[in-house]
Order: sequence, then C-alpha cells, then structure tokens
Amino acid sequence: MPTRPPPWPRGEGEGAFSARTRWPSGGVRDCGEPVVIDLSLSVVARGKVMLARQCGEKLPPGWALDVDGRETTDPDAALAGTMTPLGGAKGAALAMMVEILAATLTGSSHASEASSLFDAHGPPPNLG
Repeated sequence: MPTRPPPWPRGEGEGAFSARTRWPSGGVRDCGEPVVIDLSLSVVARGKVMLARQCGEKLPPGWALDVDGRETTDPDAALAGTMTPLGGAKGAALAMMVEILAATLTGSSHASEASSLFDAHGPPPNLG
C-alpha cells in the first residue's frame, strides 16, 4: 500500500511529494568523506506522530493535515492524511526538487508509487 504523500501546503489537490527522509549525497573534494544529509522535508517526522498516537497524546498545531487537507491535532487523522511541508509553499517546492533528484533521475519509486516504510505490506519501497 503506497504511503500518502504530502499535498500542496494548503491541502489542495492530490499529494505528489515525499516527506520521507531522502536526499542526494556526494563526496567532498580533498576530504574523501561523503556528505550525507538525513532530513525529512515535513515539519515533523512521521515517527513522532506514531509515537504521539501510542502515548495517547494530541499533536501540536501545524504538524499535520487530515485527508481533507485540514489542520489536525489528532494523530490518527494525521496518519491517514499527511505531515505539513517544512516551510509551507517553499518547502513543498523543495520537496518537489528532492523528488526529482532522488526518484526521477535514479529510476526509484516516486512517493505515490512506493510502499510504506512502516509496515510489511506490499513490495519493497524501491527508494533507491
């Protein structure tokens, strides 16, 4: 089952980009060590929402949207919906660029095609 990617910042239209941690990496000249950036392009990582659900806690405002694109503090509604993009519209644009670099150029699955990293349902996510 594919995970639901984040929608546009105001919750309009279909989700298109991944909030999952994935970012290009590369070597540093004269250093030999790779530079790897490990971050989520959403306001909060999905795992923190899952933890809030397990603890029976509400989410802080601004963390998530429900399936209709409305802000929610309910972890169950958030997990059915999506996490909000980091930085609003600019963060959504950054997520689009990461999706292009990390999925399109490498032949990996796009967010709407990948299975979940949080359960064993479906094939491997093919995130490259």
